[in-house]
Amino acid sequence: MIPRREIVELLGMDFSQSSKATLNYISTKLSDYEIAANLSRRVLTVCDHSVEPKYQIVGRNVRISSRLLSLERCVTKAFFLAENLTDIRLIRVLCDTIFKIEPYPSDLICFRPVLGGGSTVADALENEDPVPQKGIVLCDRDKEADVPPFAAGTTGEIAHRRAITLALLSGPLGWSDISPMFGFAATWGRTLENYVGPNLLDYYFSVSTSRNQRKLLTDAFPKFPNLSAEEWWFWCILNLKDGTKPPTLAKVLDEFKTRFGIPPKAQLPFLKYYGAVKIPGDTIDWVVNNAADSVHSKKIAQAIERDLRHPEYFEGIRLLATLLREVAAGDRRAIYL
Repeated sequence: MIPRREIVELLGMDFSQSSKATLNYISTKLSDYEIAANLSRRVLTVCDHSVEPKYQIVGRNVRISSRLLSLERCVTKAFFLAENLTDIRLIRVLCDTIFKIEPYPSDLICFRPVLGGGSTVADALENEDPVPQKGIVLCDRDKEADVPPFAAGTTGEIAHRRAITLALLSGPLGWSDISPMFGFAATWGRTLENYVGPNLLDYYFSVSTSRNQRKLLTDAFPKFPNLSAEEWWFWCILNLKDGTKPPTLAKVLDEFKTRFGIPPKAQLPFLKYYGAVKIPGDTIDWVVNNAADSVHSKKIAQAIERDLRHPEYFEGIRLLATLLREVAAGDRRAIYL
């Protein structure tokens, strides 16, 4: 890496406009790389193969063989494995908002989507190159309690068990403690749909033909889209994809009582409507198709920022954004250089 002092000296010299433009570009990139390096939670130490034949994680430091690091899979894009492309695109939109807030140069996130098609996520994971894999798996939580353990037989449970079998994880989620380029995450809420915050959904209703479905939300949350802390917890755990069936809703209520006690008195009359709460099926497609370069882009960004004022929602997306920037580090503009 060129020392910043030398860049500054070169910019002061009498170069052509095109040369100065190139130097300015290099200076900006250098700043981005410095920010990314300073925020990294791990330090990669490249060792001769005779010293470290494979890799070893010791706290923040990863000692890795130069021969292993030079393998094609380790120098190309990380994979991002989820059930479908729309899921991945929504996560990208939400995480880019976090990167603006923190801030972090979002151009230094680079990945290739890998689609698991629901129940085949575990098989898609095993089809990737062997250890060390370089990528992230995202599965729906599919339950009201924390994971792991995932509910038996769910996509998350099968994929998580496969990751352990493949020696990619020891068990805990997040950035792997045994494989230096791999991460496994569960959704902040019950499903991917729970990432659509109330303010974002409210804006969608204001411009869509599905606005009559807004009543499902206002029946349950009378001040929608402004939710209390208790209502936000239910927003996280209800099945916003298909609605919450009575047996599952009973488990949700039991989990709330275990954690927080009886719901506030003002909330009790509305609990009977919670099972019907869900988002229209085209919501996520509409968000990802309009998040950039559309007449709705600015309003979508503002709605997401309002949702991110809720601390638990912010932290849920931030955890995923942090994992993404660590495992999927790479300059997505480098192809144009």
